[in-house]
Amino acid sequence: MTNTDKVLGINLKKKQVTVQSRIIWSDLQKYINQYNLAIKAMQSPNIFTVGGSMSVNAHGDDFRTGAVGNSIVGFTLLLANGKKVIVTPTTEPILWSAVRGGYGLFGVVTNITLQLTDNNLLSSDYKETNLDNFPLYFHEKVFNKKNITLFYAHLNIVPGPHFLKKMYVITYQDTHKLPNKVIALDNPDKWNSIYFQLYLWLNTRNTPFVQPNPVTLAL
Repeated sequence: MTNTDKVLGINLKKKQVTVQSRIIWSDLQKYINQYNLAIKAMQSPNIFTVGGSMSVNAHGDDFRTGAVGNSIVGFTLLLANGKKVIVTPTTEPILWSAVRGGYGLFGVVTNITLQLTDNNLLSSDYKETNLDNFPLYFHEKVFNKKNITLFYAHLNIVPGPHFLKKMYVITYQDTHKLPNKVIALDNPDKWNSIYFQLYLWLNTRNTPFVQPNPVTLAL
């Protein structure tokens, strides 16, 4: 299974890409970024392989798309008897359900075709709410707002009167606009550091919540 980390092809009309299973997400992101396309579902860290994420059916950041398996169009499976099978929901429905999240128990996945999405600009927004109001808040302010594609909710974990009661919600709204030119991918570790500092500030402050300036970024 060495040298199985390549992009095999891309269909720009369908916005689909076929890759070998050992390619890591960051390499795939760099490849599709030149076409202003983005991955539809993946976990936050991009250091894992596409095949590994598929094997556990890792959840993604996009709450509408859900798990990584929901963005898979089809894959090639090498069975124990040496036979190769092209698996889609219609051609092999049993294997389709079993292999995504099957932890590699049913064979070796060699190639995977993924559905991509436009790399539209997203606009961020920050709000404070509390745990009791969150179900209603999520339904009205997040789920019913079809332009909101990503969201995070973080509980206050600082001991005190607001412990596990107050929370802040970050939403990202699709502007339905592509960048004027391809934006070079930034180092995700830098963004992890920024968000960690923001998290510390929001959970240790004694002052009322002040909404930061909106940030616009590519998906």
